[in-house]
Amino acid sequence: MMCNRRFVPGDRVRPRGETDHPEDPVGTVLTRVATGELLVDFPLAGGEMYLDEELDLSGVHPEDAVTALA
Repeated sequence: MMCNRRFVPGDRVRPRGETDHPEDPVGTVLTRVATGELLVDFPLAGGEMYLDEELDLSGVHPEDAVTALA
């Protein structure tokens, strides 16, 4: 499921792919920089840069929805 949303500061998001901090999956968008990337702050891992298409709103992953319905 593709997310065409443009995230804004304050949105709680999680990366679509693997991260080096699986224990800290949800971050908060801080700002959009001049390159169009988003600076996302993770409580334990700190700041990381992402493109909109690399993120989902927290808890919106399809596998989460399937698990919740089971």
